[in-house]
This record gives sequence, structure tokens and C-alpha cells, in this order.
Amino acid sequence: MGRKKRELEVQIDQLTSKGVNGRDSSGKRWTARGAALGDRALIRTGRKGKGSLLQVIEPSTTRTAHLCEHFLTCGGCQLQHTPLQLQRQAKQEMIQRLFPSFTGEIHPIRGADDGYHYRNKLELSFGTRKYYANPPAEKPADGSFLGMHPWGWYSKIVPLNRCHLAEPSIDQAVQLLSSYEFSSAWNTYQHTGGWRYIVLREGNGLSVNLITSSSVSKTEVQKLTEHLQTLPNLRGVIWTISDSVAEVAVGDCKEILYGRNDLEIPIYDKSMLIPYTGFAQVNHVGAQILFDAIVEATEGRRGTLLDLYCGSGAIGLALSKHFDYIIGVELQEKAIECAKVNAQQHSIKGQWVAGPVEKILPSLEWSSPATIIVDPPREGLHPKAAEFLASQQEDVLIYIACNPKSLARDKEILEQQNWQMDALWMVDLFPQTPHTECIGRFIQKT
Repeated sequence: MGRKKRELEVQIDQLTSKGVNGRDSSGKRWTARGAALGDRALIRTGRKGKGSLLQVIEPSTTRTAHLCEHFLTCGGCQLQHTPLQLQRQAKQEMIQRLFPSFTGEIHPIRGADDGYHYRNKLELSFGTRKYYANPPAEKPADGSFLGMHPWGWYSKIVPLNRCHLAEPSIDQAVQLLSSYEFSSAWNTYQHTGGWRYIVLREGNGLSVNLITSSSVSKTEVQKLTEHLQTLPNLRGVIWTISDSVAEVAVGDCKEILYGRNDLEIPIYDKSMLIPYTGFAQVNHVGAQILFDAIVEATEGRRGTLLDLYCGSGAIGLALSKHFDYIIGVELQEKAIECAKVNAQQHSIKGQWVAGPVEKILPSLEWSSPATIIVDPPREGLHPKAAEFLASQQEDVLIYIACNPKSLARDKEILEQQNWQMDALWMVDLFPQTPHTECIGRFIQKT
């Protein structure tokens, strides 16, 4: 039998990647989603240190009003009731706890002044079951709902009227879509239905990716496309088909219904072309701040830039005036095609290779001196890539991490051989959430 649930008072004083938490009278820590930093709260305990918020006994003196009517119902935000500066202080402390023995230079966390209206990508999900914070007495009928998943309920939907985190063009699209009547939504239990996802992206205009099952007719998607054309800055509408049981917003491109299937992202005084499914930082202003930190980390080095997990070449584009030659490696072929176009457009010398980094690395040849930059996905470096890089003897390796825990893990591998981390930067690309980007600089051991 499981441990009996209890009601406990906790003092909320810490942020983790899972959200805010605090200690009970015995010193044990519990998460308390919905509480704010500084609250004294009553929770009901669950498994693995999870607690559900029952009551805020004594609100934090720093609590602030939240903007969004969906806050703490939609699963997108957790920190709107916490001032931005306090969020960032808690994020810096969270990251520093991952490196308790680190004695190098720690740069104060930085970010844009506005903590809202920054997301240039928003993924909306369809579902047949609406989430109710206070469920009605009778079980509600299924329908077709578009929005975000509530916290911990991937089979239910919180219909969105708008999103205060999104850039204005995306928020405008959300408002338009909220009043549209869709036919059958995808049923996650029966794996039937039509509409699955709508992915909105801003990049020199709004790109809309309509992801449906093959049961949706062209007439239906064309009707919605005509409706979307009332938006003032629509760049493209793409129709993607997915009949997979996997709950991910990917599939095969069926047709470009309107305009173009790519985006242009600002990089300093340049622009970067990316495919509609390509990776880019979700915060345009924050990305510029991130690039500034990367330039600081390279400390004016020249020569060759080895840009691993390069996407469509954003980092190489941002640092191109500092290096003589760039070698980019990226898994997605379409992204590499765009990287080559971007390089040609801006007269950047280099080569770009498509394939898994861990397989491509051993066959690469480059001239020294070289700066190695890695920007892996959330899971971090592939073990083979980490082992290969650990043995390299270039001057500096810059590790960009959207998941600081992956950096902390890979740091141990890199430092087993030639490297030692000597500096750490943090950039708040994701205000109102616990997520933070960080940069670790590694130099050769002396």
C-alpha cells in the first residue's frame, strides 16, 4: 500500500526545474504547484516529494498580479505571480546548486526587460475532453477543443482565448482560432478523429502548420486557411498529415496551402532562413542576449568555429565576423540546406554537414586554432560525442544548454580528460517558467 497522504505546512523558498518547493517542519522538501516564492502554504503530500496546494496560509510579500486568465489552469506558466527579478534570482540559485564545487566565474543571470509577449512559437493541441478546474456534477459530453494541456492531464484541453507569453501576431492568431468551429478532434484514447495540432511561429510573418489525420478533407483545411488570411501578417499555411499514435506535433507535409513554408529569424543585423519545422530560440530578443553571452565566452578568438548541433546556422551567423571558417553539423537535412543558403547570402566561408553529430565528428577535419561550440537538445550530448570531445585539445569549448542538468552531467565527462569549466553564463529565455538557458565555457586543463 502507498504511504498515506498528509496535510503539511511548507515555506516556499526555492525553484527547481519542476516548479517551486519548500520545507516542512521536519526539513523535507515538497513541490507545491500554484504557490509563489515566499508563500507559506498548506499542501497535501503525494509521491516522490510532490504536493498539491490546498491553501496559501500567508502570501508572499512580493506576490504580484498575473495577467492571464488561464494562469495555473493551462500548463504553460508557473511564475506569473512572482516578480521577474525574483524569478531570475531563483533561477540563478537553482543553476548554481547544480555545480556545488564550481569555483570559476559565474556571470549574473540576464534577460530582456519584458517578461511577456516573447514566444515566437506556440503549439496548440486538439482534444475531445475539456478540462474543468471544478468539474460539473454530470460528466460533460465530448467535443472538439483547441488549446493547451493542463498540468499533468495530456488527455484534456484548456481552451485558450489568448496567450500573454506569445508574440502579438501569435496571440492574435490564438484569439482568431478560439472562435472557429472545428470538426472532430483527435481522440487520444481511441486514436480516431481529425484535427491534432496547430503550430504557430513568427518569423518575418506568421507561419501556421495545420497537423491533422488523413481523415480531414482538403475542403476543411482550405476553409480554415481562408479564415487565417484575415490575419495581417500571414506568411504561410502548411498542411501536415499524421496518423501516428504518438502524441507529437510532427508528420509529413501534405501541401503548402498559402504562401511559403519557411521563416526568417533576425540575428543581429542579419536574417536567418529556417524551415517551418526548424529549430530557433523561442525568444527573439532573448536570443540576441544569448548570442552576446556566447561572444563574451569566445573572448575574441578567431580561426575555425566548429558549430555542433547547428540547426540552420544561427550561432555561426551570429559569430561569423569573429571567425574565418565555420563547420556546422546538424541532424536535420532541411536545416542544413537552409544553413548553406544563409551562409551564401551573408558571404560566410565554411561547410555544413547533415547527420548525427556522434557519427560525423570522428570523420571531420578542421584547422587549428578552433573553437568548439555545442548546442545539443535537452537530453544533452550523445555519449559517443561527449567522449570524443573530451579528448580534443583545442583552446576552448562552449556548451550551450537549454537543460542545465545535461550540462552538469556532461561536465563530468568532459573534465575526466582534457577540459575544465572556468566560466558560467545564464540567460532567462523563458520568463514565467522555471526553464533557463545556460552557457558553460571549458578550457584546457593546466
